[in-house]
Amino acid sequence: MFAEGDLVIVSIALISLIVLAISLLMKVQKIPLILSYILVGFLIGPFFLNFISNTSIIMLIGNLGVILLLFFIGLSISLEDLINNWKVSVLGTIFQVLLTVGIIAILGVFLDWTLQTVLLIAFVLSMSSTVVILKILESRGEEKLRLSKKVLSVGIMQDIMVIPMLIILNIFSGQSVSIQTISTQIIGMILAGLVIVYLVINKNKISIPYIDFIKKDFEIQMAFVIAFCFGIAALSLLFGLSAGLGAFIAGLIISASRQTQFAYQSLNSFQIVFVALFFISVGMLINIDFVLDNLLLIVSLTLIAFVINILINFLVFFSLKEKVVNSLYASLLLSHIGEFSFVLAAFALAIGSITLEAYNLTISIIVLSLIITPIFISIFRIFVLKEPFFGFNKVEEKEE
Repeated sequence: MFAEGDLVIVSIALISLIVLAISLLMKVQKIPLILSYILVGFLIGPFFLNFISNTSIIMLIGNLGVILLLFFIGLSISLEDLINNWKVSVLGTIFQVLLTVGIIAILGVFLDWTLQTVLLIAFVLSMSSTVVILKILESRGEEKLRLSKKVLSVGIMQDIMVIPMLIILNIFSGQSVSIQTISTQIIGMILAGLVIVYLVINKNKISIPYIDFIKKDFEIQMAFVIAFCFGIAALSLLFGLSAGLGAFIAGLIISASRQTQFAYQSLNSFQIVFVALFFISVGMLINIDFVLDNLLLIVSLTLIAFVINILINFLVFFSLKEKVVNSLYASLLLSHIGEFSFVLAAFALAIGSITLEAYNLTISIIVLSLIITPIFISIFRIFVLKEPFFGFNKVEEKEE
């Protein structure tokens, strides 16, 4: 009935309708749209309806979405807030990682896991998603609140932690590690730190040459923002660091200049589309046969990660004199596993430090955590807070 080219159009139409239908349902239930994207990805992916069997292109586009979102986070976050919250972000993240490694190591003894597998699972479980956190907060209009800024600072610190995690996984991969590679990464981390320190010292004093020339030309604005974002991301890759970190620093640089307020408006629509594609690609990775065969292990590890993350983050926020309800809400926001965990898993598989089975286990845990966390947050709001917006909103607004 349809030519081969027409089938592509029909497939796009069907996929769009599925996304629209599920998104409307999620919107009514006040559940983040990220879950609808994951569900759509599973439905159209190679392990269910098989509308799309080759996920590499979608995954590539999705990864671009994550880079853009980290760029936007850099644009919107305040370095002053990040520094003010260094205790909760730095100490909390380090404590969480170390405790998770210890617990997974004990579990690994009983499951006969290798050191590489223990490290990978522990690192993966200790990572939250800045993307998910920001989307949940934005859906409620809470991203500017004081507690929200603290939660985002933890998420950003975890994103930065992916760099030493990649280095550690490389060292314990069993392969020979180049001293030059490690040295390059260390130099890159030092340079990134120096840039951030410079931006803090010279707050609102950064001036980008010739920027006034392009302020009234939308097409040139688009070209500039894209070139700057991906240019710094590419520079980050040259130092063996993640492209996401480079994009985040690019956002910080632009936000430090009062001349570049147009950047957010220029790329916002592209960021929304690319992020949606990323989470659709995540859904495509769900191997239902593997999940059913290992359901007990997957659920157990996911719940372990969920409980560990909640306990640790609750203790961190409560120790910093946050109210119990605020601390619990913050820990729920940080209880899931983030997008950089996919990066860690893919890297470990590529260097041969884990098996395909361990990779599938990791992917399944990540996806399940992304699914259940927003659900638990919605339950918390309904049954604990007794209102659609949690109680500290009014208090926070007065404080600000």
